[in-house]
Amino acid sequence: MTAQIIMPDAVQRRRKIRQRWGFYAIAALAALVCLTALFSEWIAPYDPNAQIFASLSPPSWEHWAGTDRYGRDLFSRILVGLRTSISATLSLVFIIMTTGTIVGMICGYRGGYVDTIMMRISDVCLAFPGLVFALAIAALLNGGLINAVFALAPSAGPSTHELRAVRRCG
Repeated sequence: MTAQIIMPDAVQRRRKIRQRWGFYAIAALAALVCLTALFSEWIAPYDPNAQIFASLSPPSWEHWAGTDRYGRDLFSRILVGLRTSISATLSLVFIIMTTGTIVGMICGYRGGYVDTIMMRISDVCLAFPGLVFALAIAALLNGGLINAVFALAPSAGPSTHELRAVRRCG
């Protein structure tokens, strides 16, 4: 039998308030990043592809993150690249969520051989290191952002710990 720690009500209230403020801070930061990505074309101080003559300049008041070897403003390029990064991440999460839900529903409803076959397919996906498996799929699909998202989906699914927990429960 484990001992139960009883905390005063004031301590519990302070802890809940701290947890709530932490959640609000993370949510505000995520909203700020998403809004920055959404309006990055208007926020960026320079054209991300325009070449300025000062190549490889360090960060300054004029170029907050400096310039690259071609003289392009790095801060503008980061802001514009943020949109691509967030959209690729959200589409990857959507693909993983829908395929995982469909496969889980099929395995739960049918069971038996269907469940065993689906588990062996997921074991094959987990047998290889994730990045190597994604690179092999991306090489077969001929590159590009959409193909990279589809290449990352099989290796970014559930981990072996989650699959073992599902097998124990089922």
